Amino acid sequence: MTGIYDYKIDAKLQVDGYETGYLKFIADRKNLKILGISIAINDANAIAGEATLIISKEITLKDLVSTIHPHPTYSEAFTILAKQMMGEVMKEKLGKPLVKTLLKIERAL
Repeated sequence: MTGIYDYKIDAKLQVDGYETGYLKFIADRKNLKILGISIAINDANAIAGEATLIISKEITLKDLVSTIHPHPTYSEAFTILAKQMMGEVMKEKLGKPLVKTLLKIERAL
């Protein structure tokens, strides 16, 4: 699975006077491990170290969601993108027939 964070909406990018950029994750859908990261912004070197650490330590989307990043920084996009992708995983799980049935039963109680 892939996810993209558009830096166009990012406070740090706007403060620095830039207009475009993106952060992209490639993750394994089964175990949520982040397999690859692309960074396309000015000053990408400011967050490249964290990207390297995420890959080398086999960090998952789930792990990354629980991290704290200061605002405004370019690195806060790591957590935002992980949350976005985890939301998509949850939507997929909630859409499965068994889960739908269980939710209907729970609501009826």
